[in-house]
Amino acid sequence: MINRLVFFVLTLFIFMGCSAKKKPIEYGKDACDHCKMLIMDPKFGAEIITLKGKIFLFDDIICMINFIEESDLKQADIAKVYVIDYNNQTDLIDAHTAFYVKSDLIKSPMAGGLAAFYNQEQRHNQQQKWQGQEMTWDEVNAINK
Repeated sequence: MINRLVFFVLTLFIFMGCSAKKKPIEYGKDACDHCKMLIMDPKFGAEIITLKGKIFLFDDIICMINFIEESDLKQADIAKVYVIDYNNQTDLIDAHTAFYVKSDLIKSPMAGGLAAFYNQEQRHNQQQKWQGQEMTWDEVNAINK
């Protein structure tokens, strides 16, 4: 009975240590895991969390896309992908359900020209201003392919 309890407790700690919990980006302190520059602009940023709970931070969505393509990180090892909501800079939102605009008028940190939004209405309002291309996560993810 005690062996089962110990096994259960150890298993619980292992799974708690590997949870996919997002970490708020500390602007001016955290560095981009791709380009190594300090993450400074709170309208942009992204985060990957692996199945093992490792967190990678990025100053630009394009840096994150490049990191995925150039690193040894496999899609199967990624638990969550988050992007900063352009209109609410404290929110990391699910990259798969976010709405995107790509435009040369968007001044993102690494000149990616890409901004993410929580909802379609916000994206559309900014798209009109920037005269950019509305995109989905699948289209964003295929930019450099």
